[in-house]
Amino acid sequence: ARQDRAAPKFPDLLRRDFTAAEPNRRWVGDMTEIPTAAGKLYLATVIDLYSRRLLGAATGLHPNAELACEAIRMATAARGGAG
Repeated sequence: ARQDRAAPKFPDLLRRDFTAAEPNRRWVGDMTEIPTAAGKLYLATVIDLYSRRLLGAATGLHPNAELACEAIRMATAARGGAG
């Protein structure tokens, strides 16, 4: 998929500083397209910048908000919150 240049721009809240002084202060996420023999699969991940630990991951057929939310729910549950 190509970037939608008309989409609203969001501020860089981390100011490109991908460090954290303690756990659970800064989480980041990414979504990756994985080509497979059956078609495209998308992987959404959430990582704690302090430990660099993968906290949540989800796969799906579409790179949408629901996929991202599922990875966030998993990360929240991994850190003791309501998932």
